[in-house]
Amino acid sequence: MKSNGRGVIPPRGLVLGRSLNKMFGFLCRCLCCCSSSAADQLSFSYQPSRVNPADVVTFGRVRWRPAMDRGVRYRGGRRRHRGPEMISTRETGRSRLLLLMLLPLLYVSSPPMTEAPMLIHNGKATSELHPVVLVPGMGGNQLEARLTDAYKPSGAFCRPSAGTRKWFNLWLDPSTLLFPPFTRCFSDRMSLFYDPQTDTYQNALGVETRVPHFGSTRALKYLSLGFQQHVTSYMAPLVKALEGIGYVDEQTLFGAPYDFRHGPGDVRSRSVGSQFLADLKGLVEKASSSNGGKKVILISHSLGGLWTLHLLNKTPLTWRQKYVQHFIALTPPWAGTVQELLALASGYTLGLPLVNPLLVRAQQRRSESNLWLLPSPPTFRHKPLVITPYRTYLASNLSEFLADIGFPEGMHPYRSRILPLMSDQLAAPLVPVTLVVGTEVETPEALVYDEHGFDKQPEIVCGDGDGTVNLKSMLAVVSAWEGVENQSLKVTKLRRVSHLSVLKDEFSIREILQELASTYDFRHGPGNVRSPSVGSQFLADLKGLVEKASTSNGGKKVILISHSLGGLWTLHLLNKSPLTWRRKYVQHFIALTPPWAGTVQELLALASGYTLGLPLVNLLLVRAQQRRSESNLWLLPSPPTFRHKPRVFS
Repeated sequence: MKSNGRGVIPPRGLVLGRSLNKMFGFLCRCLCCCSSSAADQLSFSYQPSRVNPADVVTFGRVRWRPAMDRGVRYRGGRRRHRGPEMISTRETGRSRLLLLMLLPLLYVSSPPMTEAPMLIHNGKATSELHPVVLVPGMGGNQLEARLTDAYKPSGAFCRPSAGTRKWFNLWLDPSTLLFPPFTRCFSDRMSLFYDPQTDTYQNALGVETRVPHFGSTRALKYLSLGFQQHVTSYMAPLVKALEGIGYVDEQTLFGAPYDFRHGPGDVRSRSVGSQFLADLKGLVEKASSSNGGKKVILISHSLGGLWTLHLLNKTPLTWRQKYVQHFIALTPPWAGTVQELLALASGYTLGLPLVNPLLVRAQQRRSESNLWLLPSPPTFRHKPLVITPYRTYLASNLSEFLADIGFPEGMHPYRSRILPLMSDQLAAPLVPVTLVVGTEVETPEALVYDEHGFDKQPEIVCGDGDGTVNLKSMLAVVSAWEGVENQSLKVTKLRRVSHLSVLKDEFSIREILQELASTYDFRHGPGNVRSPSVGSQFLADLKGLVEKASTSNGGKKVILISHSLGGLWTLHLLNKSPLTWRRKYVQHFIALTPPWAGTVQELLALASGYTLGLPLVNLLLVRAQQRRSESNLWLLPSPPTFRHKPRVFS
């Protein structure tokens, strides 16, 4: 290669290749959505470090952070966005032209990366799937009721009928929220009443309730029945996506609906909350045993995350290690939400403009779970949450807030049941946890009331979150679990995805499906040797596979054949296993092109992006994903081998 005094002149073939790339610029833009989808599908973020939204650039649905411009060596000291000039004499225009001609064949022959893998055959779920249990959030499943002779209607429209003497869908019938007299009947029937003498919550007199279809996803997909069900879609898109990759309801996919009005504050055996925890525990065990002892993946939404974490922290570690593969929490309100203050003070109508919030306020105040979702003092601390002309309320004086809004009966259960629960509810469960949180959606952060009091809707000061849950609440466990031994935590942030959209947004569902991939996840490395990590779990699975291969073949030793990064994993397993195990099970280890000491090419991938030689793919669209893969850091050049040899010039 020659020099013109300002830098290295690339070979003519390289210049020709660049010219051809410019000619196909339009095709690049057409194909960028394909490469961005693949990059997003494979990306994950290392935690507990947090992503600053100001440092995130959006290109369609692709999220990446501004960093070093592409290039290994630059002309005249300027950084350009045209790719690096490689210090090599082997790259020619002929090879570039060959890649351009082969590109259509590559796209035809390669499967689209945006499609989820199909793991179903002849209508039956394959044995490759870990069973999944879905735990919904507040109001996230159907609730049925029937009225007895003891029921006392609050008005003429609330009188029992033949239909209400049988089991009917109490939550959710949208028509009851659009006509005020029916809204009042609905509120009366949905309300719980706290008995301070027995310290229990009970239904209104003459109202019996039940949760239908426990163990199935039927009560989670839609909240209403008949022609109204599509208006009240909840987990239907997520369930459909899971079924699309091979999950089958009540075989490998299970639902855990519950009476979301209650909380777990009363841990006595006969309480509604403790009974649900026992049922959920039994469902996890059933899902595992009916699938050959496979561990279960728990996917929760919103309030369901608090219930799931509560269950995990109440069960022995041996139980968790036996039954739980992964806990995926979607938009979890670990430390409560400011929006709950609005519901208790003035009523909250879920954004429905024709509903009078005062008609549903009484029912919202009587739900124990709404007290559970009040802002937690350890997280919100001294931040003003409710501001009035006469007083300012913080998370530390919410008992007084309950009294001042005209709800003094909520003070005792809040102090006796909720505050003790908040003190230790964020204990680390010591199982792999993934948080999927929405960000950059205006979320209530403070409520400002004027002299008209709490019967009027306040002025709302908004901050960051998913529109319902504050971001600081969803990320409360990051600081709480930092430094906790044996706790694996990953956080995925979805820009402008709201609290409910996380269950329906296409990109969000792709992220969830990606988390279900429990086979060799090449993005991870074995650096974290703690038992709940993805890397150590793969090593355990690989070790078990070797033993299974041997025992199923009459005790014959196994030949291990690896390629590239697989060689590092295999060697890592062998060196971690006792010598007696290796002598018993391993006949031979054949390593194909193993990168024992890393590769210089990884520097290119991390600095400027690497597209496997495909010239029409935008490097910046895949660079973010490559930077977020732990295994790419593992493949950086090793100091003992490469020593003092320069590898990057600028």
